[in-house]
Amino acid sequence: MFYDYFTMFCTEALAKNKKKNKFLNSLVWRNTFINLMNVASYAFKWEGLPDTCNERFLELALLTRGVACIANDPELGFLSLFASPADGLNIYGEFGKIYATGMNGYNKAYLTYVEGLDNSMANAVICRDNNMMIPYVNYIIRATDRLMSAERSLDVASKKLKNPYFITCDQTQEASVKKILNDIDDNADSVIGSKTVMPDMFKVFPTNVDTSTLKVLWEHYNNVDNQIRTLLGVNNNNATGKRERLLTDEINANNEVTDINIDMRLEQRKKFCEQVNELFGLNISVDLRNAFKEENDEVQEIQPDGLE
Repeated sequence: MFYDYFTMFCTEALAKNKKKNKFLNSLVWRNTFINLMNVASYAFKWEGLPDTCNERFLELALLTRGVACIANDPELGFLSLFASPADGLNIYGEFGKIYATGMNGYNKAYLTYVEGLDNSMANAVICRDNNMMIPYVNYIIRATDRLMSAERSLDVASKKLKNPYFITCDQTQEASVKKILNDIDDNADSVIGSKTVMPDMFKVFPTNVDTSTLKVLWEHYNNVDNQIRTLLGVNNNNATGKRERLLTDEINANNEVTDINIDMRLEQRKKFCEQVNELFGLNISVDLRNAFKEENDEVQEIQPDGLE
């Protein structure tokens, strides 16, 4: 509630000065980034985590660092934390010791589980978000930049369509002309008094704005949005425009890419669960949430335009 009032106050205050556009750029960027992070962190559902572990923080660590851990601390119990290597790598690029850290500055070294070795002294298991341990937040940041730019470009194009002209006038008429334009911008009718503005003292030049610009920008926005959601494993066939038709093979190919992107991350989490259960005798598991599972078991073949 406080955030809503604070945002409204800032918007009204900044609307009166030149910082408005910068504020809106920042607001759109933040909203887009938060939305994508929420979608990405919602993909996986964990079961059986110890009460002292935090599912939300575990997924946040995987998204922002590419790797996380569950450590069995003798004093605090099981903890789900950030993880970073504390020593060199072995022949397979595995690290046998990590620093586990928390948001409050907690930092402690733990010996990690390594397949094929004696793990009797291990007290932590690392979880990779993906094979290369690349933080997916990198992709989200890049997509956020592109989506913000596309959305703000749509705002600019819409405004140009609203006022598709430039006006030149005598300096004595400038304030009156600006008021007229502001009235239009505020969706209010504007009445021109003959003593206020002399019609023969200003000229209007059309900008020749193409109305198809909005369509092109929306297509670009949707393409970028679909691209990042495919990368995050979100089935987005339903986002296809009504005029755009896909063959069965094209839809299946898109579904296959989506499945690969999400399955490779799920596989790392399941492997992590197996290792945690083996080392600590727990019974944790992970799976995709229903919203991320394949939604269309049957795909209706649609012929492309021009074919019967």
